[in-house]
Amino acid sequence: MSETNRNSSNRKAIESVKTQRRRSFVRWHRRIGLCSAVAVFFLAATGIALNHMGTLFTSNKYITSNIVLDWYGVEPARLVLAADTDSAQNVVWSDGTIIINRHAVLYNQARLLDVIERNGILHLITANGVHLFTLGRERIESIEFEGKRFVLSVLSNVEPSHVRLDSETKSYLFNLDALEFISDLIEDIPQAGRQQLMKGRPSVVKEQGKESKAYSQSRNFSLLKSKVLQDVHSGRFFGQAGAWLMDLFAILFMLLAGSGIYIWLGRANKVR
Repeated sequence: MSETNRNSSNRKAIESVKTQRRRSFVRWHRRIGLCSAVAVFFLAATGIALNHMGTLFTSNKYITSNIVLDWYGVEPARLVLAADTDSAQNVVWSDGTIIINRHAVLYNQARLLDVIERNGILHLITANGVHLFTLGRERIESIEFEGKRFVLSVLSNVEPSHVRLDSETKSYLFNLDALEFISDLIEDIPQAGRQQLMKGRPSVVKEQGKESKAYSQSRNFSLLKSKVLQDVHSGRFFGQAGAWLMDLFAILFMLLAGSGIYIWLGRANKVR
């Protein structure tokens, strides 16, 4: 056999090996792509959901499923307070979260002392302020008691629009309509008027026992749906196994990109 024929045979053998290798890469590229498609669909779906949280979860942004709450180890609140108004508005204070009719409206709030419904407006009196809401749960205004902190009690209806706020050492008179203190100290008011201020109804806010519905539902306002969805998207929801799965997805994506570049370069060289 001549030298030319031998070189031609060698080239054909080399080309045959390269062709078989490319075909093998193409087969593996397709398999990796099929596996990666599942990961891409999963990540894309959860990513789109994360970008549209406000639209998807307009009514309730908290997880209420006992299975998911148990999975995260969410416990009921340490302290739960509740009150019902004349118009059947249910107000709950749960470890700093204020809930009106099962909708969280305020967070990181001082202890709820009283709930007063007046002229179609809810007055939520906490240990350091007053928060006004409509009966539709829309916040109107919030007033902080600057330099004062009331930790004991509230006595309402002492006058048509006044409440008496008791601290550890002093008592104050507060006007709910004007949202301001009309007297720094009860002691400043004449004795005749002071008698009226000792009357009125005590706070309607009551501490809830462990057997109450408000206590059992208190953990329903601890875990955000966005938090769970983000954990699912990142794999953290499934613990260490989820992290390994996301690592596997990342490796599949790199293999898919690498094999795709290799196949493209092979075809480009073949064209030349």
